[in-house]
Amino acid sequence: MTKKPFLLAVEFVALSVPLTWLWIEWGREAYPQLFLQVVTPILPSVRPSHLPDRFVNYVPFLLLMVITPGMGLVRRVVGTAAGFALIFLTHVAFTWFAIAIDRYPELASRPFRSIFPAFILLDAFPIALWAILAADFLRELMSGARRKAPAEPTRRA
Repeated sequence: MTKKPFLLAVEFVALSVPLTWLWIEWGREAYPQLFLQVVTPILPSVRPSHLPDRFVNYVPFLLLMVITPGMGLVRRVVGTAAGFALIFLTHVAFTWFAIAIDRYPELASRPFRSIFPAFILLDAFPIALWAILAADFLRELMSGARRKAPAEPTRRA
């Protein structure tokens, strides 16, 4: 790992503030409009009420892809582009599920069994995707943590 943890934290904050501001000021309204235009031919019954504010998960994924040390340029660029496409597909799947909940009231009557797990998957997907793309970095991070961990004392019977 070439960067110190403190430097990574500074980069994270320095990039997350403007990216989050951009999303709040522009993306939060622009993305659902674009999304509806693209998805309506696939899901004709989609309405704006089906779209949650949780579609912000492009921001943490992009941020992690930018600051992850040791990731090659090709993996970083192609991984980010492919990741954005996959994140978009999770948004389509979530929207399809939201439409299904409208059609089947028994799903809406049990939100902790229906919509709550969908929200968890939607939120976790970008982090899991980044973990796959940054596997080398995470492996190195974990091996460094194992080396620094104190050895367990041996027990005598």
